[in-house]
Amino acid sequence: MVVRAEAGEPAPASALSISVRWRGLRALASAVGAPAGASVDLRRKAGDPSTTVAGSGAALGGDTTAKLLVEDEDLIGTTVFAVVLDAADTVIAQSVIEVGADA
Repeated sequence: MVVRAEAGEPAPASALSISVRWRGLRALASAVGAPAGASVDLRRKAGDPSTTVAGSGAALGGDTTAKLLVEDEDLIGTTVFAVVLDAADTVIAQSVIEVGADA
């Protein structure tokens, strides 16, 4: 996991944790410590929104979770990034995961 903060706002690496649980191609992502207005996405390249494998990002609910769907079953076993985005859609944390595998 990589955590980034704006200049002058150091954040400890443990401040935000990402986990993803799978049921087939449905992902339940949790981002504990994420700021208000944050969302999550699954991408082939963390910083490139055009590489999403989940259609688009999903807003985190009040319980810090979001549901995502990977529609292409050929992606099972593919390594992607689970990214947490702030309200401005800037990546603030990322974790490498495998589609369809619990991390």
